[in-house]
Amino acid sequence: MSAIGRPARILCVCNHNRTRSVLMAAILRRTLDACSPPGEFCPMIADVGFGPPGMPVTQGVVAQLAEMGIRIDPLTHVSRSLTDRIAEEADLILAAEVSNVVGVSTRARELFPRTFTLPEFVARAAAVGPRSGSTLESWLRLVGEGRRASDYLQADVAEILDPTGAPDGAIARCAAEIDLLCRRFAELWQ
Repeated sequence: MSAIGRPARILCVCNHNRTRSVLMAAILRRTLDACSPPGEFCPMIADVGFGPPGMPVTQGVVAQLAEMGIRIDPLTHVSRSLTDRIAEEADLILAAEVSNVVGVSTRARELFPRTFTLPEFVARAAAVGPRSGSTLESWLRLVGEGRRASDYLQADVAEILDPTGAPDGAIARCAAEIDLLCRRFAELWQ
């Protein structure tokens, strides 16, 4: 997990790494950069998926992020596939949906306690309270208290629905939901 002297590593995950994980990583990076105190390490944020690597980010995401003042280059920002190494190096894994949490956690048991859907994490962290100087490891233990991999699929866990291929405005609504969650995440992270 996060060692003293290095920034925390946050990994954002969705099915294909072309829409939701890209939105989560870009918006979370912007939000945390804006509120990090001077001299404090801002987390390193990456995004991956379960689909094939090298696929372009969706044009709707590029346009939506541009509208939000976030620029990503669609020629260089292509999908990356989740690997065991990438998952193991992450201190916190934020997924779009329950199946993503399960997909990450089946790689190694020790990944489940630090893998959540973004809305699930924000709700659980809000119930625990802000990190307030505690170590990331101890805070994550509190946030994940009572969660069990054995009954996770039957649990009522909030997800971020995939807007890909949905009617006009779906990506904007998804981005607005993620933006709100990222703002709340940033308040709790401090």
